[in-house]
Amino acid sequence: MVGSIVAAAVFAFLVSVFICLCVRRKSAKKHSLVAGPRAYSYEELYTATNGFSDERKLGQGSFGAVYRGVLADQSQTCVAVKKIQRMSHAAWQEYVAEIKIVSRLKHRNIVELLGWCDDRGHLLLVYELMDRSLDHHLYPPRRIGESDGVPVVLDWKKRYKITIDMGNGLQYLHTGLNECVLHRDIKPSNVMVDETVSRAKLCDFGLVRQISHDQTPGRMTVTGTRSYLDPDCIKTCTVSAASDVYSFGLVLLEIACGRQPTMLPHGHHDKNSLVEWVHESVCQRKSVAEMADERLQGEFDKKQIERVMRVGFLCVLAEPDKRPDMATVMDYLKGKTDAPEPYLANPAATTRSASNYESSPSSLLIG
Repeated sequence: MVGSIVAAAVFAFLVSVFICLCVRRKSAKKHSLVAGPRAYSYEELYTATNGFSDERKLGQGSFGAVYRGVLADQSQTCVAVKKIQRMSHAAWQEYVAEIKIVSRLKHRNIVELLGWCDDRGHLLLVYELMDRSLDHHLYPPRRIGESDGVPVVLDWKKRYKITIDMGNGLQYLHTGLNECVLHRDIKPSNVMVDETVSRAKLCDFGLVRQISHDQTPGRMTVTGTRSYLDPDCIKTCTVSAASDVYSFGLVLLEIACGRQPTMLPHGHHDKNSLVEWVHESVCQRKSVAEMADERLQGEFDKKQIERVMRVGFLCVLAEPDKRPDMATVMDYLKGKTDAPEPYLANPAATTRSASNYESSPSSLLIG
């Protein structure tokens, strides 16, 4: 009797093991046929990054570091591995939110999420690997062997292509899904460019959030890079698509003028920001040639660079509801619709009152 019970128990155990193996194989087969992000083991990514060695490190942020990896499979795919080091509850929430939202994003100007790892307390994200970020191309370091140590300047044709790619990616985030996806950290270091500088993609979605298209600006913890944040967002502790538009407009001005938000030309140290300097330049009716990045040495399409400056100026207006949405921005940038001449409304980062200037509309002068 006891023997029969034992035999029956052993048989039941073997059957359950067999069923589990069949289900696992079926699941694995199904998973292999499904395109999109996948789960990686910590060992896979540890090997891919050579033990997360400093030689493989691509960048360091408040969340952790990004490493270059090579997957040890038949594809030998090169990837960027984002290792999240803050194991707080907030870090976990950001990690989960990034996976849930970014795994749905499919666009040629959005860096693709290939997979993730939450193995034994390690939080890692695996993205497609791009060559370098936009800020590296805008402000390249001096390299040994270059003539007189002068770095290569990013030409205007490539800069203009980057503005279009950035805009396409951001428009997709705002309008391409059932809900509006807010990036919340648009800046040159979060724009990746391929090796030939022929395509740009938005990256780093650690602060990404989604809201309904008809939702009014929501209260959220204000995070991001302060010099690129919408001042209205800081003041009201609310975020909306208009906040992304402000940051995008600031990057447009930076691309055209060749100056970071806090970096101003010689003799303009009394100005609070690039936005204020651009505002005053428009008020003084300066030409595009006077405002453009001097490193371009006048080698640019004057209509294109005026268009980029106009759109950038419109995007950083103080009142969020007066800024164009991304669909309108892209119509302007692509020349489908003429961007209006920038009125002398007070831009967001300007501390002076607009009433200090003439009230008639001004324009950027081609010359």
